[in-house]
Amino acid sequence: MSKPENLRDKLRAKTVGSKKTFRSKIVEFDGVDFEIREPTVADAHEILRKGYPDGKIEKGVLPNTGELHVWALILCTYVPGTEEKVYEVGDLESLKAAPASSFVTTLGSAAYAYIAPTKKSEPSPKKK
Repeated sequence: MSKPENLRDKLRAKTVGSKKTFRSKIVEFDGVDFEIREPTVADAHEILRKGYPDGKIEKGVLPNTGELHVWALILCTYVPGTEEKVYEVGDLESLKAAPASSFVTTLGSAAYAYIAPTKKSEPSPKKK
């Protein structure tokens, strides 16, 4: 095996060939625990897309943060310790009609934090 292929294999093993570990946190609301799990890349894109008019992510156009939080809530909230999601697309209108100070904002904000860009998420340049 040539050296470039060996390096390629190492790089792939560390990325696409590695175990997929999603960050998660338990968020308590009104005495009940919910698991908020980091979305997949596809789900994160879907959450972002749902926040824009006509689903088009455009520079200079601000997203609807309410939509972002509701979709983050639907796609990222789990029954703790299981693969069962708490909410489904059929809950969309009910979630959108909830008071702004309700669980939707508390849980949705926690879920959206996994996809909101932060300085922490930027890779550090390797020192030479």
